Amino acid sequence: MNTIQPGSVVVAADGSPESDRAVLWAVEEAHLERRPLAVVTVVPDADGAANHAAVELARRWRPGVEVQGAAIEGTPRRLLPEISAGAHLLVLGSRGRGRISSAVLGSVSAKISSRASCPVVVCRPGPVGRVRHGILVCVDGTRDSAPAIEFAFRQASLRDLPLTVVNAAGGDDSPAELVLAESLAGFRELFPEVFVSRQTETDFTAESSSRSSARWHMVVVGRATEGAARPTAGPSVTEVVEHAHTYVAVVPARSSERPVVVGTNDPSLSVPRP
Repeated sequence: MNTIQPGSVVVAADGSPESDRAVLWAVEEAHLERRPLAVVTVVPDADGAANHAAVELARRWRPGVEVQGAAIEGTPRRLLPEISAGAHLLVLGSRGRGRISSAVLGSVSAKISSRASCPVVVCRPGPVGRVRHGILVCVDGTRDSAPAIEFAFRQASLRDLPLTVVNAAGGDDSPAELVLAESLAGFRELFPEVFVSRQTETDFTAESSSRSSARWHMVVVGRATEGAARPTAGPSVTEVVEHAHTYVAVVPARSSERPVVVGTNDPSLSVPRP
């Protein structure tokens, strides 16, 4: 684990078609963000064959990205959250059906997403060729929502996609709605190229945890972390990760002791929130 460069995009690979899909998404993300990619295979016997194949796949897809591989002895449920502490982003396949017994399977992805220190993208299967409508993010109008909003804006900007924001708590006149409007204004200034719309009547739980989610490129949901002011509203991480029909990003809230920032996920580039 100490060979993984801090700030890397990290992807779990187990030799299955599902993890290959995650590797391709992760190397594209590393390319767009100009970051190194770490391909990690967590196995009981440190067999590196599947890891080597995944590394070669990533290098063929994006030759200009710096790619490193690591086969680590252990279990994904325990080791991947530890690895996430130094990662910029952790990417998981939605199911593992490869020969490696420690493959990342269904609910394991949800467990890892709920414990990771960095944002986690779970590459859920979805219909091929469907026209999609960009990025969908659920927020609750509190400052704990800032990381999820920031991540959604960044993904929309990187991929030239529209962004739709759903407020999971409070009506048009609520304090939460005022905080949300304030937050969005700051992010719009930093990402003026992103087209943003807001939906006040959408049932985010139904939209993100059913076949309806297939109409989105990605669904972004925040989760509370230790020290957060309060749990984020909206559906549970497990509900979305296990039932969505598209890519799911799970973004941890920052501790209430840390300053709220907007901008990029890189602290050296982020700026204080007005």
